[in-house]
Amino acid sequence: MKKMGLRTANALYRATIASAAAYAAAKEFDEAAKEYYAEALKVAAGAPPAAPAHDNSKFGSKGCYECEMCGKKTRQTGMDNESVNLCKACYLDCQNENAIADGDDTA
Repeated sequence: MKKMGLRTANALYRATIASAAAYAAAKEFDEAAKEYYAEALKVAAGAPPAAPAHDNSKFGSKGCYECEMCGKKTRQTGMDNESVNLCKACYLDCQNENAIADGDDTA
């Protein structure tokens, strides 16, 4: 078996963390979809719709979260980093690691 380098092991670890975060986000989305469907059924049956949750953040209800890699509290930046629960620095670091793993020597 070929020995794995530190950079490769680090990239593999980060990919595993990102996969776990993506799974958690999909599970959270599934729960939200179930709640929405249940509410739609109630409205279709004649019940009044539920009052919307108050949201004062321009980034949505999840304005601040903890980075999965470094643990730093961060906010949504519009870079898709919130979809994997990473801060901007860790997200860019993962992009560079991915580019290197793909053989892109400009990273």
